[in-house]
Amino acid sequence: MHVQLALGLLVVVLAAGALLGYAFARRTGPSRRRQAEHDERMARAAEAFRRMPRRDDQSERENPGGVFRFLLVLSDGSPYEPEVFVTVVPSWSVGETFLITAHERLRIVAIDFELADELADAGINAVWTIEPVD
Repeated sequence: MHVQLALGLLVVVLAAGALLGYAFARRTGPSRRRQAEHDERMARAAEAFRRMPRRDDQSERENPGGVFRFLLVLSDGSPYEPEVFVTVVPSWSVGETFLITAHERLRIVAIDFELADELADAGINAVWTIEPVD
């Protein structure tokens, strides 16, 4: 009888300890380094989003489904093929890389948000100067 009572009490104590450990881990959150990296990424994304051109008449009709279009040009100003990169990700930063095909990665070396009216009317959100990544 005493052994069963002791085992039952041990199970209760272990379960309470596990619950306290779980609650402490959730309260303290990720490591400070990971949190700092996350905060830096969010700040860069927010800054890039703030710099994106806005128009008072921009609506869901003009940007259906939240798709963003970026015109791609090489450093010498010549267009890249394909000329437009389409993504659901609205904010990008200089230095970021992305896959244009399954085997080809490009790096953003400059972003120009000042667009000619023809580009804006065509639904282009920004012009990216890009370079291939080896």
